[in-house]
Amino acid sequence: MQERPSRIELIKLLIQDRDHHFSHPHDVAVKFFYSLGGTITTILIAFFIKNSEISNLKEFVLDNSEIFGLFGITIIVGYALIFWGLGEHTAIHTDQRKRIESAIEYLIVVKPEEFDFDTFWQKYGHIELKYSRRKRAKTSTNLIVAEPDTRNWLNYHDRKIELGIVVILIGVIGLLTTLFL
Repeated sequence: MQERPSRIELIKLLIQDRDHHFSHPHDVAVKFFYSLGGTITTILIAFFIKNSEISNLKEFVLDNSEIFGLFGITIIVGYALIFWGLGEHTAIHTDQRKRIESAIEYLIVVKPEEFDFDTFWQKYGHIELKYSRRKRAKTSTNLIVAEPDTRNWLNYHDRKIELGIVVILIGVIGLLTTLFL
């Protein structure tokens, strides 16, 4: 049987995990804005390159307006999916961080001689997390976990982000193909 951590070891573990749940959503959001800037830059550079080859780029785009509109909407839908997934991602990590902070507070307040790991784990060990203001996960997650989400594959926030990336790639490739072929 594995030895249970002491109260102090639990506090150290929980502080590290809390810091992860504080910084990780911000890091992911920064990458989202980098990708948005990269997409816009790629499309603008493609238009500048094509402008030197086509005598009137404005007429070329207007002649293919349905295609450019379709792929532009595809890119916007992709970013909307990513934004939705990021919203859930941030909400889940925020809820997990609050849960860890309340567990740390309990560990700090409880007297060492009164600390019982089983009681602590029953109260904080498995909780259903919120992934939006109104929705809560149907199954509980562990107290210490990097990605605290137990929903099925389709409803998982990472699947929304991945689907958004695929939709954006389809839109960008479609725009570039229309421009250069």
